Amino acid sequence: MIDFILSQRRSYFILLIWTIVGAFSINLGVVLVAGTFILFLLKGFEREMLLGFFLMLILSDNYFLHYPGIVKPLLLVLLGIYILLRSEIRNEAMLIKSFIPFFIYTIMLWPLSDYLAIAVQKNAAYILLFFAIPPLFHHLYKRYDAKWIQWLVYFLFAVLIFNFLYRFLQPEAAYSHGGRLKAFFGNPNGLGMFCFFSLLFFEVAKRYFKIECPKYFVYFFYGLAAVLLVQTSSRASMFSILIFYGFLFISRFSTLIAFFSVIVLIITSQFLVDPLVALLIDFGLGDTLRLNTEGAQSVAAGSGRLIAWNFAWEQIQANFFFGKAWGHEEELFHSPAVKVFLNALNHEGGAHNVYLIFWMNTGLIGLLLFFGGFFSVFLRAIRKSELALPILIACLFLAFFEPWLAAALNPYTILLLMILTSFLYCKPEPERIET
Repeated sequence: MIDFILSQRRSYFILLIWTIVGAFSINLGVVLVAGTFILFLLKGFEREMLLGFFLMLILSDNYFLHYPGIVKPLLLVLLGIYILLRSEIRNEAMLIKSFIPFFIYTIMLWPLSDYLAIAVQKNAAYILLFFAIPPLFHHLYKRYDAKWIQWLVYFLFAVLIFNFLYRFLQPEAAYSHGGRLKAFFGNPNGLGMFCFFSLLFFEVAKRYFKIECPKYFVYFFYGLAAVLLVQTSSRASMFSILIFYGFLFISRFSTLIAFFSVIVLIITSQFLVDPLVALLIDFGLGDTLRLNTEGAQSVAAGSGRLIAWNFAWEQIQANFFFGKAWGHEEELFHSPAVKVFLNALNHEGGAHNVYLIFWMNTGLIGLLLFFGGFFSVFLRAIRKSELALPILIACLFLAFFEPWLAAALNPYTILLLMILTSFLYCKPEPERIET
């Protein structure tokens, strides 16, 4: 493992310099990252291109670093241009095909938008992400085989290690929301989701690509992600990972049984919540999972999200079928009058629900078009791996409480695209690859 990391020291060093320089100067950080990235494109350093972009998505979640948020749209545009000019890469993994009707439809909504510039930007970001990331990820797998997957696993591990150590570097900035760990991320739920998706990708690396890691590394990765996840007290992410491993266990016996288990769970969920909460409190997990909270932050109230969901549902009635294009939900929830109204009800932020955000922005038609493509991709993936159905169920659950899938430029959507590309286009070698 050490030899593998040392062999990639050039890439690690460049990404580290990006982070350090940008922390001290916004302008210098933007110039350095953009200039280096253009050099990557000219030299064909495709690994560094994708991982550098991924790093900017992670760093942009931090509220105190401003340069990643400025530079990440530029990097995505450069990635899109690079893929467009390289036909041998562009035609390799066309995951975007399943979402073309949705993207065409959302462009047709622009005349309805009150925030046209934002609608165009968000549409472009979504299209470019789905256009560029799957082909580039697949190309790198074809070029480097399982070593590319190892490289990503160690990259995720390095991010987790840094977030674990961040409390010692910046103890005052590492915690928020009543002592919950957020580390380098903007809030505890962001770190929780990163742990969740890192564990999903690690399982894909081990079970689908069958890379063999030293046992101590496997235990360390699981332990580190679990410790960080618990310390964030992110209920949505913790329950999502439990759902993933629960349905993964069931899928080993039968995918059909797992599918029907989902239906049974949905039907009986309203009767199971109270007994489950009581059981977890009896086991002493009330404080860790924030099950003892009352009022707007209680489990029954969805940690205050029911307030936002009710408000979003009221707004949907005015544009039920078509919505008002991308940006409508974000701008409405962050308008001064709405912020004051929701703050008085003890809620901060947006709708916190992917389905409601899609409905507000693109209407019922857009919601059905997107998730039609989404389910069609997963149905193909389910035929390739027993991991796909548990991942689908866990991600759909997380989407009820966090808005990750309703945005392109975050470190979570890109990880899901990498996982789906792995199932649909990457055929692992039968031999195990040892690190």
